[in-house]
Amino acid sequence: MKTKLFLMSCFSMAIMLFAGCGDSDDGSGFVEETGGTNANVPAMSASEAKRSLQSTADDLLAKVKVNELENFKDIFDAAERWGVQEGDPIAAWFEAAKGACLISSNKYKEYYLWKAANFVGEFTLNDFGEWTQTKRGGDKLVFKFDDANHKPCVLTVTASAAGTEIHHNSFDGKEWDWKYENGYYQEFETVTKENRFILPKQTKVTLTQNGVRKVDVTVNASVSTGKEVDFAKDAINVTSTMVINDYTIEIQKASYKAGKSANAKATISKNRETLITISGSALGTVTTTGEGSSVGKTSISVNILNRAKIVANIDDVELLNHNLDKASNCDTDRNQLDRYLSNANRLFDGNLYLENSSNSSATLYYKSVVADGYWDYETMMKFADGSEYSIDSYFNEKSFRRVVYTVEAIIEDFREMFGISDSYNGLN
Repeated sequence: MKTKLFLMSCFSMAIMLFAGCGDSDDGSGFVEETGGTNANVPAMSASEAKRSLQSTADDLLAKVKVNELENFKDIFDAAERWGVQEGDPIAAWFEAAKGACLISSNKYKEYYLWKAANFVGEFTLNDFGEWTQTKRGGDKLVFKFDDANHKPCVLTVTASAAGTEIHHNSFDGKEWDWKYENGYYQEFETVTKENRFILPKQTKVTLTQNGVRKVDVTVNASVSTGKEVDFAKDAINVTSTMVINDYTIEIQKASYKAGKSANAKATISKNRETLITISGSALGTVTTTGEGSSVGKTSISVNILNRAKIVANIDDVELLNHNLDKASNCDTDRNQLDRYLSNANRLFDGNLYLENSSNSSATLYYKSVVADGYWDYETMMKFADGSEYSIDSYFNEKSFRRVVYTVEAIIEDFREMFGISDSYNGLN
């Protein structure tokens, strides 16, 4: 993947995060990201910035130890024995729970209301790798099993009884067919299964191993909607915390506000030290169905150890994408390419801040380049000393060799621990 496409994907995260967290400055829910807080740290030259980034990367990677996940290897090894076949207790239980969600049906359509209260009970894995139902009813779903070292493990899913009923046509089961009308065939769809859901206000997932809690996930959701989801009017606020051993992934707040604004903030920490913070805000217009929606002003930042922070502020995402798409098709016309890039640069303000400085060490912008007689563009970094590099050339394997080797070692250790083949790419 080209770096420019990767960057645009990162910026698009702000669109998907699209919610309100922190203090809004204009009443719209939009928060513009800025640099660090220390004005006394000067902007850095390209070489100084490289040393700072190298040090930050080293410190971050030093905090990631694959052997800290050793206990999960025993759980995953045990999971290889799991299996659910037709007629097994879990399969029979699920069919019964599904039946409890069926509200009504006729020869053409089934109507379901899916709620967590119907999916409760307790299952235990015996020594033969078979699940048996050891408890019916209750207010949670529990799975008990031993890991590969015979340590007892308990996976528990608990959902609050309180919740909000939601429905959108994308949830439904449909069939497509053709009919001849007005001189030609037209495709039409028929809804055969309507699926409505009760979205719990709170959902908790825990995993214990030998009595010690290893995973703890809590999701709180507050939804303002009618029984039919309307993206132009609805609002949702979500907070989530996931604890895995010493690591915590927290969505401090994600909220979507009536099709006009959104913002979110997420942090990854270890032993209460924040490692990475991602924040994003956006303004736009979302239609009732979601189709034809547009995103305008957007702001996103990624902060590592409060020492390296990338901030991107975009005046209008739709216009930026339009100009970059057009620029991609100007491989034989540099003048036209530069006009589109000039438009894009007026819409885009990207900066790199180092060591919590409020002074930008590098600005990001788009620049035309030629290769093998064809024109294209790259994302450039211009440093305080006036030097400039493409992102690809600045962050190359030779310059950041130690970081690359460390990452490769972590990946290799992870593969060896969990028995993942070198050919596995995570997409198969």
